[in-house]
Amino acid sequence: ATRWISEFLGKPCRIIFKDPSYARAVVFRRPPPPGTCSVQPTTGFADEFPIVFFNQPTIDETNRRLAEHGTKVDHFTFRPSLVFDLAPSIAAAGDTELPPYDEESWGSFELITSSGESVEFCVTSHCERCSMLNIDRDTGTISKNYQPLKTLRTFRTPNLERPTKVCFGMQTVPTHPPDTIVSVGDRIKILGRCVHYSVKM
Repeated sequence: ATRWISEFLGKPCRIIFKDPSYARAVVFRRPPPPGTCSVQPTTGFADEFPIVFFNQPTIDETNRRLAEHGTKVDHFTFRPSLVFDLAPSIAAAGDTELPPYDEESWGSFELITSSGESVEFCVTSHCERCSMLNIDRDTGTISKNYQPLKTLRTFRTPNLERPTKVCFGMQTVPTHPPDTIVSVGDRIKILGRCVHYSVKM
């Protein structure tokens, strides 16, 4: 593998293995609101936070807006760990779905499995997006018209402290090391809401 990747890239390279037991502390470039997260988040291979999530209505509404500019995305464009669909138990009577981008107001939530196990998550920050969104996963080529990031920049910059940053999805961490297996059909419950922000770098 080392020889192949070095020949392909034209310079000496090697693949790094991250042991599953390895964990490093997350350095807060985008800290959670004060009083909302009682743990020091850790991660292994992930860039910043171990889990990114969003709601199905969020991507549906995003695609509706992108369609006006002749482009479209799917879940894998944003590399989520979790996607939620139906409304949580505290939704208003008669609601069947969450509003688009509702997750941006969550401070914490609980995920309850079909076996009755539960794990609580602290929602730490918006997930700021880079030019990886414009790269075709199948071919490795970058979009010549800078889509979908160019269009997303017209309506997905909710962070007032960093108004040029496209945000999609939220970053979250479990409040204790989980060994729980989550599956399609598990339930969620919003435990608290807050206003998320980022610090200027």
